Amino acid sequence: MIADVVLIALLALALVVGVSWPLIAGGHEVVEVAVDPARVALDDEITASLQAIKELQFDHQAGSLSDDDFQRMERAERANAARLIRRRSELDGDS
Repeated sequence: MIADVVLIALLALALVVGVSWPLIAGGHEVVEVAVDPARVALDDEITASLQAIKELQFDHQAGSLSDDDFQRMERAERANAARLIRRRSELDGDS
């Protein structure tokens, strides 16, 4: 009976050590990722432009924008989003 409890305790201890060893042993290297502030700002602009297109569509469907206003504003915002996405591609070297 005592031998069974000791055996189970040793197995549990071995399991805990085996699972947690990578965390306590360290030795893992930290990888630093360079963040380009220009890229982050450009991504934010793209997100804002795409969100503006969604809001224009919502406003048009809700009746807050006339068809003419919606077409004019959406066309301009889509052109802006496309320009920003092209700039991001150029920044990434995907020309």
